[in-house]
Amino acid sequence: MDAKEDRPRNLGEQLDELLYRWDEARRRPAVVVAAIGVGVALLTLSWFLTRSGDRSVPPVDDRIPQVALVPAAPPTTAVAVMLVHVTGAVRAEGVYELETGARVMDAIAAAGGPTSDGQTHRLNLAAPVADGMQIRVPVEGESVTVIDTGSGDATPGPINLNTASGQQLESLPGIGPATAAAIIAYRDEHGGFVEVTDLLGVRGIGEAKLASLEDLVVAR
Repeated sequence: MDAKEDRPRNLGEQLDELLYRWDEARRRPAVVVAAIGVGVALLTLSWFLTRSGDRSVPPVDDRIPQVALVPAAPPTTAVAVMLVHVTGAVRAEGVYELETGARVMDAIAAAGGPTSDGQTHRLNLAAPVADGMQIRVPVEGESVTVIDTGSGDATPGPINLNTASGQQLESLPGIGPATAAAIIAYRDEHGGFVEVTDLLGVRGIGEAKLASLEDLVVAR
């Protein structure tokens, strides 16, 4: 046992101890309050973190909706048609509708084609047709009637090389726009055709083509 504790304390020592205990007791409420405050703060922080951890985030639907692409229907374009009268040595004479840009051969085909005695070689099958035109397929011994364009340019019988228009010349077999223009240029340069054989002087016309034209043209 400590001898100091067995020694009786004097009044000064007792007073010092009382003051020490008083001061210690006076400080305890502040320590307790501080401890309680720290505890409350820790509890509040713990509650907040718990709520934050439990909060569920709704799943994000990242699926892309499938859209069916339907191709747009192409715009319809009205096709201009012409009425053409096909007659003569064809299987079905009549008036037929043809699209713009059709040729004589298209008109004859629309009429069922030529008959066995039809002489389509005497026509310019590549000549363009026009609305209101009449196309007649001749037979052997029949004179060729120039295609009627519906504009008053129709000329029955052989074509006169000295007065024919470019369109009338193009109705002849084997005569296209370039050759028709060459015939007119030759006519203007030489003052007209004296004989049908003068066609040999036109660029693009040879003996074979002249033979196919001799019965279809005249020079007067």
